[in-house]
Formats: sequence, C-alpha cells, structure tokens
Amino acid sequence: MQRITLLLVFIACLPGKAMAGLETGLVIEVDGQNRIYDLYIPDGFAGQDLPLVIDMHGLGLSSASQRFDSGFRELADIEGLVVAWPQGINSEWNINHGQNSKDVAFMRALVAELVITRPVDPSRVYANGFSLGGALAYLLACEAAEIFAAIGAMASSVQTGVQQLCAPAKPVPVFSVRATNDNIVPYNGGIVTVLNPPVEVLSSAQVFQFWRTENACTGSVSNFGLGGNSSCTRDSQCSGDAEVVECSVLGNALAPHQIWDNADGVDLAVNTWNFFEQFSRPELAKVFAINAGLNDAWVSDQAPLQGMFVTVFTNLGVVFVAWFTFDSMVPPDPDTATFGADDQRWVTGAGVIDGDKVVLTMELTSGGSFNASDPLPVQNGSYGTMTLTFSDCSAAVADYSFPSIGLSGQMNLHRVLDSNVPICEALADP
Repeated sequence: MQRITLLLVFIACLPGKAMAGLETGLVIEVDGQNRIYDLYIPDGFAGQDLPLVIDMHGLGLSSASQRFDSGFRELADIEGLVVAWPQGINSEWNINHGQNSKDVAFMRALVAELVITRPVDPSRVYANGFSLGGALAYLLACEAAEIFAAIGAMASSVQTGVQQLCAPAKPVPVFSVRATNDNIVPYNGGIVTVLNPPVEVLSSAQVFQFWRTENACTGSVSNFGLGGNSSCTRDSQCSGDAEVVECSVLGNALAPHQIWDNADGVDLAVNTWNFFEQFSRPELAKVFAINAGLNDAWVSDQAPLQGMFVTVFTNLGVVFVAWFTFDSMVPPDPDTATFGADDQRWVTGAGVIDGDKVVLTMELTSGGSFNASDPLPVQNGSYGTMTLTFSDCSAAVADYSFPSIGLSGQMNLHRVLDSNVPICEALADP
C-alpha cells in the first residue's frame, strides 16, 4: 500500500506536460544567464506529443510582439502546435556564424527543456523568425540542423560571406518569404543599415541558390504562388528529402517590411506550417518505454473475447504473456471436452524488453488434465515467436509466427481497463 501511495504522489507531482494555455516570462538558465520566453500549449490535445515551433522576433521587437503578429498563436489551436516565443537580449539576436552564438545555445537549451517538460514531439521541431529572427533561423539551419526538422524566415536574408561558415549537420528544409518592396532588408540584396554595424545581405534569388547549394539540390526549379500576385520558386530534389522554397510578396505601402500584413493577402503562418508539416526528424522520435503500468488484460481488436494477460517485470527487464485463443480450425461436432472446449488454446511466452517492443519465445502447453498432476502437461518450448510493440499505454501490435503449423500474422490489441493508464504514462515519460 505504501508503494502505491508513493507512486500516486509521484504522478501528482509530475511537471504539467498536458497543461494548456499561455505562459509568459518563463525562465531557463543558459550558460549562467537567465533567458526568457513565452509558451503556448493548445487545449484539446491531452495525451499527445505535439509539434513545436520556435517563433523568433525581429530587431528591437519582443516575444510579445511576435506572438501578436506572426499568426502562430492562432494557428496553434487549429493545428495542435506548441509555440515558444523566445526573447532576445536587448531585443536583438547574435547571428554571427562560426562564433558559438549564445542564441544558438539558447535555442538548443530551450528545445531540450520543452521536449522533457512539455508535450513536445522531438521529431517535429521547427524554427521560424521575422527579420533578424529569420536570420537566426538561418543560423540555426547552419549550426543546429540536427534538431530542427525545417526552418522558416520571413523578411530576412543571409549575410554575404558566410558560405564557407555554414555547414549543416544534416540537410534542412527552408521556407523563406520576402517583400519585393522591403525598405529594411533589400529584396535585391544590399546593405541593412538598421544593424550596427551595417551588414551586406544576399538577394532573394541568391538566398534560394545558397540553400540549394547547402542542401545539395539537383532538381529542376518549379514555380507556384500563394495567392494574389505572390510567386514562389521551389527545388524539391535535395539531399535527405529536403526542399528549398523562396517566395515573394508585395509588402503593404506604409510598412512593407512588416510582411505579415502584405498586400497580396498571403497568410504567412498558414503557408509556413503547410511547408513545415511535410518534414520531420524520425530519428529523434520518442520511443515508448515498456513499464509495469502495462500490466493488464489486453484484447484483440480483430477477434473479440480473445486476448492475453501482460505482466512486465521491470526489475528483470522481462515481459510475460499468457495468450488465450483457439485452434486455427473449428473442431468437428460434437465437442468431446468435459471442461472448456476442444478448440481452446493456451499459449505463453517471455522475452527481454527492447525499448517499445519485446520479442517473446512462445510455448504451447497441452496434454494435462483438470487440477491433476497426471498426466503431466507438455510444454513445446520452441513453438513460435511473438513481437509485441507498444505505441502507448493503451495500444499495442502483436506480430506472431508459428512456423511448424504455417501460422503467422498480426493483430492489434487494446487494454480492457484504463485504470492503470495514468500510472503507465507517468512511468513511460517521467
């Protein structure tokens, strides 16, 4: 009883991974310095690990302004996104390539923190930025490509002379949008004078070619639009199934650099997400951890009233199953059994846990008599195998093979009761 009480206390004290809503002014320490960010988790997605978008503000702006302008706050509720808005020190970002940028370290630490403490799928993490924030997204593509599935840059560019400094660990899909009449970041390349010191940046066409080169793209270029008079150029034949897209819109006459409010009426958040959601880093996906919270009766989705008892011995790293099923053929009438039925079968198995799955050696027990030692039951210890793979605390797939009788296949399983699910989830993702 004491162990159960302690486990329930442990569950109650877990971080609020399913907590929905907006949190502002959150703090994470990075290299001895407190860094600030805002976070939004949408309601209605409890129990799911969601994509994460790191959405970065421009020079002189803030996490709050980016949250208000970019459109990802509203999109989060529709698409089921966790969105983080980091705050730059003095409202700026260190975008210098090859200099161990403190802001690259900030983004790495932020992603790691949110993957652990929030309902975030590490295989679907994306970086998006506006203006100087977009330049930081480009820097992340160069120096942290292994953790970002794709990046987006709005009203931004790449500094000239960084080609030799950008060395992505993996190909990274890139989606960029610039205003043809941008009065801050010149569409055709040139000097960005609002930076101190001023820097020279590439044109929109040069940025497209820059990322084609970095991603080893060799395809023919195609063109499409996002609405209005917008135009986009795409190369989708890149290394690692990456893709590079560079789009142009007409900025509004009063503030063309504020690309969110463009004259073509293009919703940048929607189109950026449409691009992002095509890509993931499957090698980073969380692997479900088999644990004692799975101990239960499990039934087959395909064959009602058939299933198995699953027992996990975590201290031994072993799973035991007792599968209650029937013969592969219905026996002829009349049934000669006096207790039970001729066609009932009892198959047991045990195997060593390997992440989210276990391969069990199956044994068929037969030849005994009810509550008697004579005759002694016989166990066929090499009757076949079963691989149980658990996707979460409520669902599993069983792949079975019994070569001696030519029987193999797959069945989906679900647990009979949900009472152990909270314990299982706590143990699977502490």
